[in-house]
Amino acid sequence: MTSEAGREHVTHYGATVEQEREVLKEAQIAAIANPASLGLAAFALPLFLWGAINADFFDRTRLLAFLIPLGLVYGGATQYVAGMWAFRKHEHLLATLFSSFGAFWISYAGLLWMQQARFLDLSGVDGNRLYGLFFIGWAIFAAYMTVASFRANFALGLTLLALTLTFLAVAIGFYDGTGWMRLGGWLAMITGVLCWYDSAADAINTVFGRIMLPTRTLRWGAPLEPEYRRPELA
Repeated sequence: MTSEAGREHVTHYGATVEQEREVLKEAQIAAIANPASLGLAAFALPLFLWGAINADFFDRTRLLAFLIPLGLVYGGATQYVAGMWAFRKHEHLLATLFSSFGAFWISYAGLLWMQQARFLDLSGVDGNRLYGLFFIGWAIFAAYMTVASFRANFALGLTLLALTLTFLAVAIGFYDGTGWMRLGGWLAMITGVLCWYDSAADAINTVFGRIMLPTRTLRWGAPLEPEYRRPELA
């Protein structure tokens, strides 16, 4: 006889079909590679170069279009795909981050392309105000994702905090001139470096099976949590 608690899952002959399905489902999820390293790397490169352009290392009016293919393919499509993998792995925080910021790069690169092709005129005061609202919206999203991220991963939370400040500075720059835009460029470069660190930490820690680059409060060299280890190291 089985207990009331286990009646639905266990019989005299062992696990039921439902329980076996749950085990198989968990095994399938565990077999999916963690998309964090890819998603963060895809965000880091276009963000860093965007920052360098806004910080006046290059001619912003002439070279901002350089970001169009990079934003569409690497920052956009690649990061969006990483977000879909995160959904499949039930990594809800990463799924929301990667799919949203992938969409950010696709939409921003699309706006730049439309301006270059003269399909859309965003010059003048109205265009700047609209761009300002665009980045304020993304700053709001980054702000509340920062709160969620700090609980899960300190390094990711710090990265998103820097990203929130980046979006705010760029938004103000569209209203108040180049000084804020330049600050936003520097903040974007810093955020890009933090993204690379997070990406490297995930890749290196996963391969070594222990904490080589800390991202939380764990000490260096501590064993990595089982769900983030490679199967052969678990």
